[in-house]
Amino acid sequence: MFQVVFAWQNVPEGKLEAGGFEDKAFAVGSVSIAKFDLTLTLQEVGAKIAGGVEYATGLFEQSTLKRLFEIFLASCWKGWWQMTGR
Repeated sequence: MFQVVFAWQNVPEGKLEAGGFEDKAFAVGSVSIAKFDLTLTLQEVGAKIAGGVEYATGLFEQSTLKRLFEIFLASCWKGWWQMTGR
């Protein structure tokens, strides 16, 4: 059994105001411990889609994830082409 998360972040960025507290974005280091076996996060950034992948290195090799997401992106393009008739 795998624990897989797909997160689509489509809520516009805003400012949280709560009793004098202020929200601020902070950078997280490039190395982290995966909370799930595989996590894909995507969000709209202007007219583009940006995202990231987090995975358990004990389960996957980088080359495996690269192939997996090449297949995922090809499937997305195929679906887009079929929906739009282009």
